[in-house]
Amino acid sequence: MNKAIRYLGKTVPVVLKIDDTQKKPLVTYKEDCFEIILSAPKDELLEQAVKRYYQQFVKRTVHELIAKYQPLFKVKPRKITIETSLTKWGTCNSNRDLMFNWQLATVPFEVIEYIVVHEMCHMEHMNHDRSFWRLVGKLAPDYKACEAWLKGEI
Repeated sequence: MNKAIRYLGKTVPVVLKIDDTQKKPLVTYKEDCFEIILSAPKDELLEQAVKRYYQQFVKRTVHELIAKYQPLFKVKPRKITIETSLTKWGTCNSNRDLMFNWQLATVPFEVIEYIVVHEMCHMEHMNHDRSFWRLVGKLAPDYKACEAWLKGEI
């Protein structure tokens, strides 16, 4: 069964293998290809396996990026979660709780990095005023290209 999925802004082929002895789905990514081993050829098993892989990838990536940028901020996030959102890539509330959408795994890495920086900047500026955008521009000088990508302009 040949399939393809979006990953880091590209369409990536999936090699699907069925092994009825496989208790839990096994997902590996190498050389621009996913290999997914399932116990049965069911679309819902494939969707669950990809979602779990994306969630783990986004969690690891977001934590690494926050650690990279944290020394540039006076405050730290109180909580970081990876969730499902139909309308947002990320949020920051007044408690400095950061939420990121697990579907970030489908966008280019530089866009993920921009979204993390954007939400971290909200820890210091809770709106989109000039000070906020100055800080975003200082930390992510290519942010306008990332915004354009998210709007489908690129």
